[in-house]
Amino acid sequence: MRVNNILSTLKSEVSSLKKNVFFCGFCKLSNKWVFSVVFIVSLSILASLLPVRKQSIASQNIFSPVSGFGTVAAGTKKGDGFTASEVAGANCTAGTCKSNNSWNLGFDATAPVVVNTQIVFSYDLSSLGITGSQITELTFNFAGCWHGGSARSCNNANNPGFDAAGGQALFEIKKGGNWEQLDPSTVVLGTSGDSSSDGYATYQVTKSSGFDNSYLSGGIMKVRVRTTGRTTGSLDVYQVTDLASLTVTTGSDPSPSPSPNPSPSPSLSPSPLTSPTPIPQGPNFVVIETDDERPELLDYMPTVRNRIIAQGMYFTQAYNTTSLCCPSRSSFLSGQYVHNHGVWSTYAPTGGVTVFDDSSSIATWLKSAGYRTSLSGKYLLEYMKKRAPTVPPGWDDWHVFDGGYYGFNLSENGLPKKWYNKYNYSTDVLRDKVVSFIQSSRAAQVPFFVWYTPFAPHAYSNYPSPPAPAIRHQGTCDEILVYRPPSFNEADVSDKPGFVSNRPLMDDTAIARIDTFRRGQICAVKAVDEAVDAILNALGPDLDNTVVIFVSDNGFMWGEHRMVMKNCQYEECIKTPLAIRYPPLIAPGTVSDKFVLGLDLPLTIADLAGATPTIPVNGRSLVPLFSDPSFPDWRVDFLFEHDQEGVYGKVYGVKQGNYKYVEYEGEGGYEEFYDLASDPFELDNQINKPEFASTIASLKVRLSQLKSE
Repeated sequence: MRVNNILSTLKSEVSSLKKNVFFCGFCKLSNKWVFSVVFIVSLSILASLLPVRKQSIASQNIFSPVSGFGTVAAGTKKGDGFTASEVAGANCTAGTCKSNNSWNLGFDATAPVVVNTQIVFSYDLSSLGITGSQITELTFNFAGCWHGGSARSCNNANNPGFDAAGGQALFEIKKGGNWEQLDPSTVVLGTSGDSSSDGYATYQVTKSSGFDNSYLSGGIMKVRVRTTGRTTGSLDVYQVTDLASLTVTTGSDPSPSPSPNPSPSPSLSPSPLTSPTPIPQGPNFVVIETDDERPELLDYMPTVRNRIIAQGMYFTQAYNTTSLCCPSRSSFLSGQYVHNHGVWSTYAPTGGVTVFDDSSSIATWLKSAGYRTSLSGKYLLEYMKKRAPTVPPGWDDWHVFDGGYYGFNLSENGLPKKWYNKYNYSTDVLRDKVVSFIQSSRAAQVPFFVWYTPFAPHAYSNYPSPPAPAIRHQGTCDEILVYRPPSFNEADVSDKPGFVSNRPLMDDTAIARIDTFRRGQICAVKAVDEAVDAILNALGPDLDNTVVIFVSDNGFMWGEHRMVMKNCQYEECIKTPLAIRYPPLIAPGTVSDKFVLGLDLPLTIADLAGATPTIPVNGRSLVPLFSDPSFPDWRVDFLFEHDQEGVYGKVYGVKQGNYKYVEYEGEGGYEEFYDLASDPFELDNQINKPEFASTIASLKVRLSQLKSE
């Protein structure tokens, strides 16, 4: 049953209040022109009709949000013109939501761009004392416009507006771990052609059947509003949502309950997998992140190739913006560039576990969204020395070490360190932890997130000590051919910065060490590949409802430019393997050549899980690429950065198309420029070539912009 009488009154009242300051279309806030997506219901209107918290009208009850959190993304300019506190402070947490709360999201666009915003509203239905299956119908009521002008109204012709396709809003309700579309799922909110007339409107979206207990979690129901549209000019964007009401109809008129009465939570105690049916919630997430693995090592991982890449999506231009374990993993946890999260190195005072702020991470975001979370493997260096056995926020299952192959300590779920002797191979031990967690989560019927981070194929300690393979793989890599790209032991490095040009040509002994190390890496990933197979098998019928991600924290140099290292600016350092399997959205054998970054992964996971980052982020969700690998409104360049303390200081670079520009804070301000289309192995530094002068100048400006994001 719809509450059309209420919406009719709302329309009438709103029409008379169009010039009210609550109605902000294209506004001038703080001397800045600001575009608004507005979903507004005036508290004074609702107050004349019913109490804000709850009124029982036969079997209908109307609620306002108890919390709301939003995110915004558009091109590469997200956040410009608005401070992090302005965006984060606009969110409203439980107990603070009022009629005049505004969930404000902003950025500055300097050219036409696709705008994407998202707000998740939480409604507390616990006072009804019902389960989700007792709901027979719900209606989400809101009002909004996409344009306005100097006046805080929706009828000004000065708004540059959206293109002819118009702005659109998608409405969804949380069902377990998934988002389900309401009816109608999408509405058109306005176009540039509407800007000379009043585009304000009220809308209803509904769900009238199919309810079960998974729509309520602890008495909370969540509704998500996602908006998108392409601007027709440059503008600042500001999204404001003052109030959105939810009308819930139940099969009977329940009496108010003094306390929440959610359905009992299932047990999370480990148990053997017995149910043949998939978990009704999800999607689940399994992230396998190796250590120092180059894309070429996938040639020796048949399970990853056949069960993830062939059945999913491979990204040929995947990069980590800092090619070192702690900075890279901190970016995976936070979705931020290194210059924002501050973890530049592996050890204090500029890096390691003590520098990273773990109060907000992919683990806490997913935990808040109802997920069970697990980490088995390497976290951030110095954890065992400075933080163990403390478990960071957001993690339910914790089996962590600082690395090693045979004979290692493991910190497990807050207990004292446990020693695993020389007969225990770490890749296998951690694999079994993951399988056990998946089995117990499936038995408990709860959505889960797994981060499996084996030490392989990292050096046994540091180079040149090669990785240690599992005993069963020893001697199986001795006959593998050597690797000799054109940049191997490069003959002329005089055009490179001093830390490269000062290196002598490698002799036979140095080359033999590299070959031994590389073969050790190949042998070490064999056990990882077997672990991937065991993990995929453990997922059983939930495999296709699980997002499986295979990635590495960084690459590694195998003698290119006379170098054997990982924390550098060359392609072999920053490029990583990345494959994602998720059949509901990804067709088998899909390939994308778009620039994707390790810091995009937490945003992708949060997007699919319906989780909300609680800190400003630099990454983007990869979901648009799943259905369209050539998605046009994607990044065309990216920043990479690292710090070589005591060597040449901080290094920043930008890759744009096939061009790559690098600048050093040390080394006397040395610069590098490569055209990778003609020089894929970065043999010829063309920084002083006149024909590239304008391109280099443009890249310098772009790099400066990226460093400030």
